[in-house]
Amino acid sequence: MLFDLSDYRLRKLDPTQGTKPLDFGGGGITGSINLDGRFIAINTYHPEHGYITLTSIPPFPDADRYDQAKVRAYRKSLVTNEGFGLEFEQEIVEREYYLIEDAVPFIRFTLADGTVAECLTTFLGMSNVIRIDAQIYDPIVRQYWKFSIDGVKALMAGRIWLRRTDYTQLTEGGIIPAPSHRTNLGQRTNGRVFLDNEDLQIGIGIQGVTTDNQNNDGSIDFEPQVFSKLSQLHTLRFMFNTISESGGDDNHINKFINRYKQPNIQNEHPLISRSKQYSVVCNMHTGCMLTDHMILPLLWNRDSYYVAKNLLLRHPSGQDMMKNHLEWLFNKAWRGTYWKKPKQPLKNGWARSYMANGMAKDNKAFQFDQQLYPFLELAEYFEYLERTNAPAINSETQLWGANIEAFMSLVGELSSISNFATLLISTDETPADDDLDFPFHFSTTILLWYILKKLLPYCTGSFQESIQIGTNGDMVSHINKYFITEHNGKQIYSYATDGEGNHYIYHDANDIPLVMMPLWGFCDKDNEIWLNTIEFAFSDANPGFYDRVLGSVHTPAPWALGDAQELIYCKVVGDRERYQRVWQRLEKAMQWDGALPEAYDATTFEVVSRHWFAWPNAMVAIADSISWDWETEGEYAR
Repeated sequence: MLFDLSDYRLRKLDPTQGTKPLDFGGGGITGSINLDGRFIAINTYHPEHGYITLTSIPPFPDADRYDQAKVRAYRKSLVTNEGFGLEFEQEIVEREYYLIEDAVPFIRFTLADGTVAECLTTFLGMSNVIRIDAQIYDPIVRQYWKFSIDGVKALMAGRIWLRRTDYTQLTEGGIIPAPSHRTNLGQRTNGRVFLDNEDLQIGIGIQGVTTDNQNNDGSIDFEPQVFSKLSQLHTLRFMFNTISESGGDDNHINKFINRYKQPNIQNEHPLISRSKQYSVVCNMHTGCMLTDHMILPLLWNRDSYYVAKNLLLRHPSGQDMMKNHLEWLFNKAWRGTYWKKPKQPLKNGWARSYMANGMAKDNKAFQFDQQLYPFLELAEYFEYLERTNAPAINSETQLWGANIEAFMSLVGELSSISNFATLLISTDETPADDDLDFPFHFSTTILLWYILKKLLPYCTGSFQESIQIGTNGDMVSHINKYFITEHNGKQIYSYATDGEGNHYIYHDANDIPLVMMPLWGFCDKDNEIWLNTIEFAFSDANPGFYDRVLGSVHTPAPWALGDAQELIYCKVVGDRERYQRVWQRLEKAMQWDGALPEAYDATTFEVVSRHWFAWPNAMVAIADSISWDWETEGEYAR
């Protein structure tokens, strides 16, 4: 190889596994490159608009946002976008793709005349800042090219916009008007160009190209400039805010890659490695944890809880990342949402989803579980501090106590508004963001019970007494009274109820608490009603079961989250053979970089929905971390 990568682990990617763009980033700057090494998007944080992008992807029309077919087609088109970057005069006849330390994209091309071209993409985000060799940088992406000979002919190709990201949702929660996507051409001298978007009040410097082409659609075309005398090392640099000085050699590259070296993970499974590395990509310097960096660079409290939990379990910096995320949730995220069922605003309720700057994207419907996951994450963070005797716990107990009181006040307020004397609290939507006709949702109610149980050791006085009554008596009896129904001659827990004897019989891949019930201590693993419910969930009788895999009516297909639930079930009941079958299915569903999609085809294993999604890999990694002897070992030991 032309680059000296002998000190690093290289994982060669198999195109037959299912290709997708290769991802990079962290600390507030992210991006993806296509199979030709060209950039599809380079993204970064924006204080007003949340997330902005330098991209070759045309803006999505607001008029199409409620047309799911058009949204799905647009999201799929990101995978095959032509991108912007180097284009060679000669045909590429051989391609090899690698991940360095499972994180840094590395590509090796052979051209028609035998010339070898290698491409390595690196970055510096806002939280890394940004001092290398006594120089200070703005958020920056660098792409290094090396060639086996001089004089390689190539041109810079592609159309680009500097604009806000699209936030294309299947269940649009309210369109946020986008700023102009008009990209302006500024300074251009000596192989540098500066672009800006006046509405965003930000610019980006690009070194290594020139351009003079401004288009009527607001985009910029790179000038088809031929690089006829490329040196052994050619560098393209994309810098938000300023244009940095030139430079860069192998030693500089090593400084980037060394951040990703982790000892003792040579044989780590790609599914597990991806669960960490992609979570770092989605972890913003602000503490916001995005659900993905390309399709929906937004935060859902539910998704981010599982991502943060897996980072705490597996990543060397997991404690710091979870702490920053909690501070973002409790101190930076804007609070306020509307509860449609009782037709009442909630001043302190979390919204359905958030932009990276902490402003709500969707707050016109109330999701009960979104109010609960931040407190579960807080409880598990403090348990971790206690378990590891971390010195930080003494300085943070005040925050803990204050938030217990906030949680109890929230539960009291929600119970009062629900006006149902059974400790049941209604929700407008399911955890899949779909409308729910029945007000009371089973898995969220189990989640509430579990969080109350987690709070009990930290409470005193009236709070402790209230929680003891709820978790040990009234709440359990009310759950059994109102959610148990009969299906095909067997008692099961319904998905939702109106509390008056009517039930919605269903189970969804997004609803993790059902499978966790024995681990959480709500019931025994041989509890007949729980087993009947699981049997129903993983059967053709469930409207959310597709091709022998648990999925969701949100996207009717097998879901990787459904597989994760099945893995957890296998750990609970000790079924190793079934666990192995599910794991093998996941290995077929994962893409070449280890990424799991939202949904896939169970026959071809092609992606049906979302090539980018942080939660499924995190959930599979969490399932993998559960001990087979969970009753006496690990987090769930009795």
